[in-house]
Parts: sequence; C-alpha cells; structure tokens
Amino acid sequence: MPRDPAVPSVPTFVPIITETTAAPVTPSVTSAPPSIEVKLAGAVVRVASGMDGATLTTVLRAVRASASRR
Repeated sequence: MPRDPAVPSVPTFVPIITETTAAPVTPSVTSAPPSIEVKLAGAVVRVASGMDGATLTTVLRAVRASASRR
C-alpha cells in the first residue's frame, strides 16, 4: 500500500521534557570591607567603610578640580 503524502512518516513535533535541579547557592565570603564607588569626572574613587568625611570631601573636590583643568 502506498504511503499517503499528507501524513508525515516522522513526527513534526516532539516535546522535550527536562528536569532541572537548582544548584545550591553558597554565599561567597569576601574579606574586603564594604565600600562604594563614586564615579566623578571620568575617575572612579573607591570609598572604604569608615572613611573620614572631610578626607572624602577633599579627594572629591580635587578630582573635580583636576577634571575642569583639562
């Protein structure tokens, strides 16, 4: 008996079933103290936790002043 050309010989859709198991999340331990990054005038200033406010102000003013001289 000849094959009907309207009926494909192989399935056109095959569902894919996957099993996923999430890998356990382990928090990374860092020894570096918390810090922030300030991007100002093309410079990146990393500020460590506990930095003196007056010193930070002086540094940021110096960065801004050096950028205005360019």
